Amino acid sequence: MNNKSILIVDDEQLILETMCDDLRNEGYRVDCAFDGQGGLDLFQINRHNLVITDLEMRGMGGNELAQKIKDIDSQVKVIILTGYGTRESAIESLRLKVDDFLLKPYDRKELLKKIAQLIVSQASSGVPQEAGKVLKEWGLSDREVEVGQLMLVGTTKEEIASILFISKMTVNTHIKNIYKKLKVNSLSKFIGKLSAYHH
Repeated sequence: MNNKSILIVDDEQLILETMCDDLRNEGYRVDCAFDGQGGLDLFQINRHNLVITDLEMRGMGGNELAQKIKDIDSQVKVIILTGYGTRESAIESLRLKVDDFLLKPYDRKELLKKIAQLIVSQASSGVPQEAGKVLKEWGLSDREVEVGQLMLVGTTKEEIASILFISKMTVNTHIKNIYKKLKVNSLSKFIGKLSAYHH
């Protein structure tokens, strides 16, 4: 399962190359395009989980690109990146159901955090909405709920560690805590317990 595929579209070469290299170093699979049409073509081939696009570009702008991508796959998460943060453009982006809006120069930590949050929400969107609520009712912490939801959609421990920016050892600790709180000792029993609760 590859839940870490990102498309970056920006006509400023330095920003594009810096962000692409940075996210590859973080373990994401990254494709880069210098304009909207190139980004759309890449998306149609590779169907990324997350798209980060500049707002103002020659030819197809970020909002138009976001709309075309959402028309192809409404589940894709889109972050608009812009140096021109006008209220109108932000409103237009939100109307297009863009998931986030970041001003340039962007803060690296903030960007990585937003990417992780959007990928977690997308990965766990395959989990019934009630699952998170039930896990919370059973006394799991917010981070344990995130780990639990990712486990439910078949995410590996390595992928969970990468998505949540935590070590594999920390993931193992969270899983032990989840199993202890739910009085189970395996993934299949964890899934079984939740399934039993829903039926």
